[in-house]
Amino acid sequence: MPVGFGFSVGDFAHAIVLINKIRKALKNVGGAADDIKFVLQDLEQLKSLLITLKEGEWGKGADTSYVNAARGLASSCEATLEVFLEKVQGFQRSSRKSGFFSGHILGGLKHAQWTIQMAEEVDRFRIVMLSKIATVNLLLSMLLA
Repeated sequence: MPVGFGFSVGDFAHAIVLINKIRKALKNVGGAADDIKFVLQDLEQLKSLLITLKEGEWGKGADTSYVNAARGLASSCEATLEVFLEKVQGFQRSSRKSGFFSGHILGGLKHAQWTIQMAEEVDRFRIVMLSKIATVNLLLSMLLA
C-alpha cells in the first residue's frame, strides 16, 4: 500500500525530467570525459532511487517515517538539479560562441573551458548528490531490514 506524503508523483517526475535534461546537456558540452561519465552514473543512480520511491509499495508494518524522510530528501535534490542544469546550459551557450573553430581545436577549447569553468562545479554537485543518494539508500535499507 502506498504511503501518503506531501510530495506528489509529479514532484518525482519533474526531478526525473531534470535528470534527463542534464544528461542531454552534458552529452552536448564536450567537457572532460571522466567528469561527465561520473555525473551521468550519479544521475542514473538518483533516477533509479526516485523511481523506487515513486513506485514503491511498502508493507503495512513499514515505518512511514523512513519512507517520508527518504522521499523528502530525494525531493530536495530537485533544486540542486535545477541549479546544475542552468550552469551546464550556460556553459553550452558560452562554448557555442567559439563556433568558428573546427575539429580538434574546438574540442580542445571546449575541454579547456570545461576544466576552468565547470570542474569545481561538477565536484560540488557530485558531493551534494552523492551524500543525498547515500542517505536515501541508508533510509531505504533501514526500511527494508
